[in-house]
Amino acid sequence: MVGSAVIQLAKARGARVLTSTSGADKAAWCKSIGADVVLDYGKDDLVEMVKSIDPEGVQVFWDTSQNPNFDVSVNMLARKGRIVVMAGAAARPPFPVGAFYNKECSMEGFTINAASAETLRNCADVVNLCLHQKQMKCKIAKILPLKDTAQAHAMMENDRDLWGKIILKV
Repeated sequence: MVGSAVIQLAKARGARVLTSTSGADKAAWCKSIGADVVLDYGKDDLVEMVKSIDPEGVQVFWDTSQNPNFDVSVNMLARKGRIVVMAGAAARPPFPVGAFYNKECSMEGFTINAASAETLRNCADVVNLCLHQKQMKCKIAKILPLKDTAQAHAMMENDRDLWGKIILKV
């Protein structure tokens, strides 16, 4: 659900949001939380679709996947575009060095554990404003009583089709 938060926070900051997901239900969810364009990475040629929407490319490619494909993301970037990577710590994907530096792009990793106090404060300001204005939505997969915590952990570890957050009710 990190991607859902990225979509909503980007919209709150005034961005035009293009995103990709798989399946009609998830596409409808992305639209409902503010995505301007939703592509299906299982069906669409993402690079061609993005170039047809924005021939110059995107300014920011925010990657929340466990296995980033930098050939795809760099091809979608505009000149001086930026990639933000916040997942896939164990991934070792190939990297298109030439295409990346010829466009004068940049990349940064983001993990909340290493973010500075200033970065966290700036992010908190935006998140708190969105929450106050009731602009943030969260997809809830299951609500369980606190006594079923072990079941919730098992679902997170074993259910590859789990979509949304598990809420433990006290």
